[in-house]
Amino acid sequence: MAILYAVILETTIAHLTMKIIGIVSIKHKKRHVGASSCIILNVIHPPLFQLRHNMKHKQTIKTLLPFVKTVSGKSGEKAVRDMSRAIAGALAESEVDIHTYQNDYKDNKIFDASCLLINHAKIFDFVKDGYLEFCKVMFALRPIGMGTPNAAVGEGEFMALFCSPDVQIAKKKDTGDLIVNGKSVELKGSGIRIFGDVTGIELQQHANKISKKYGISPNESSKDRTAFEPWYKNQGGKKVAHWKNQFSRLGVDKSCDYLNELCSFFMTCTSGEFLYCFSDGVFDVLAMERFILKKLFASMPKKWNVFTQIDNGVIKCLTADSNAFNEMVESATIKVTANYFRSFQNEKIGLYVKINGDTW
Repeated sequence: MAILYAVILETTIAHLTMKIIGIVSIKHKKRHVGASSCIILNVIHPPLFQLRHNMKHKQTIKTLLPFVKTVSGKSGEKAVRDMSRAIAGALAESEVDIHTYQNDYKDNKIFDASCLLINHAKIFDFVKDGYLEFCKVMFALRPIGMGTPNAAVGEGEFMALFCSPDVQIAKKKDTGDLIVNGKSVELKGSGIRIFGDVTGIELQQHANKISKKYGISPNESSKDRTAFEPWYKNQGGKKVAHWKNQFSRLGVDKSCDYLNELCSFFMTCTSGEFLYCFSDGVFDVLAMERFILKKLFASMPKKWNVFTQIDNGVIKCLTADSNAFNEMVESATIKVTANYFRSFQNEKIGLYVKINGDTW
């Protein structure tokens, strides 16, 4: 008798709860999930609330699967489900209804992706009404399913793809991360890396051969080792002082010949161009750094149209134009933040750079 009474009581409470939910849900806007109804259900019957929540979340993921498969162009079940879970979580956190989201995505009412092609202040200024919180959640998400074995998802990449029908994943190798309005975009976060085609070990082997011909001595390096590193400006100035001394002894003309023979191993250059690296006959390591940066950028494959950096939500863009890039380097709009010439590692050499200023 007690068991029967308990069953009747629970059924009655559940029925009453669903009636209350129906009344409250009518008052809610279609865009958002009925948060008040969830609170009422939770207070009246916590287990039923949790069950309803779990069932709704599972249904949301199930509904998203074909949508995600179409938008991403991916067919792997694990990858599609991973992205679907991420979107479902963002919808729940921002209280956006899934059907409203899918319809607004189709009608391009969530995010203006054209901002990724030119310089603007803030990426969230281009989010449309009602979707700011959702886009902020999506911006921080980097689901593994969207990436590749050799490349992780960049910040903002997931948001751009699933918040605008104007955005697709780039399919061809070296053409960037995304296609926006038909243009290929290489999307990066705060750290931009520009690499050469040789490793640090290979470069040092080459340097060791040619340095003997010029009577050049290596500088002190890490762990009591020595290396030929005229591009480094750290270690309390010891390396800089070493190379100033070496080039002062050798003379500007022969120093330019040496640097050309050294650097032509990883970039296209001539002896005369290295005069840029000397000021009043004194070697300038910062000028050397800028010179290498410009040359590496000029030689790197650029099958993309725009190189876009999103740093703390601020959009900054580069084009594939080497002359425009060089002007930005000279004006300090683009600066080297770190050197990646790992002399004792089998890693490709390169430089980390950052784009300064909000716009230019």
